[in-house]
Amino acid sequence: MDRKRKDVYAISMKLESEARGLEAEGNVGKALRMWRDYTKLKLEKGSYFLASYGRYAEGRVLERMGKQSKAARKYAAAADLAESKCQNLDLAAFFLLESARCLESVSRLSDARRVYERMARMWMEVGNHFRAADAYERAVRVIERSGGSLKGYHRGGEEWMKCYEKHLEKGGIEDALWSLRRAWLYFERVGAKGLVRKVKTILERSNRSVKS
Repeated sequence: MDRKRKDVYAISMKLESEARGLEAEGNVGKALRMWRDYTKLKLEKGSYFLASYGRYAEGRVLERMGKQSKAARKYAAAADLAESKCQNLDLAAFFLLESARCLESVSRLSDARRVYERMARMWMEVGNHFRAADAYERAVRVIERSGGSLKGYHRGGEEWMKCYEKHLEKGGIEDALWSLRRAWLYFERVGAKGLVRKVKTILERSNRSVKS
């Protein structure tokens, strides 16, 4: 191994160890600086998975300092790395959930909604309709909490319908019907009466088909 590369690795390990020790001692300010140096080093070396972990660690320390909004930004930055550099959508989703959690904790509900919608779009792009629908369900929850209007907010129900269609194509009738019921509940929740009637008709027809 190249001597310089070996030294960089050793430095990053030392920074991580010291940051953890400082956190244990309650010296969060200095720990945060150590984690920032760690993240910077990993970014410079193109070690994006560990760089995303460093961003996450920064967010975690900021939470301990009572700086939830700043922590949310760090978690979102970690998600950027996980999604764009690591192509690890599961990890990106975890970081986004952490970001939204922090925003909700300080009642920044519009920002939390945008995070959930970002997560939904991420899953839609790869055709994961279940996770997209789940993200929209979370967005609906914060919209309700903020007293906002759900009129026309149909996308989550549409994603549940795509889940239904996908399961139906594969012959998974029970999962298909479950997804259809989720679509019904979602459309009811957002006041989409016409879509509720449409789903009810499909559900009744599907139930008759199963019984026959």
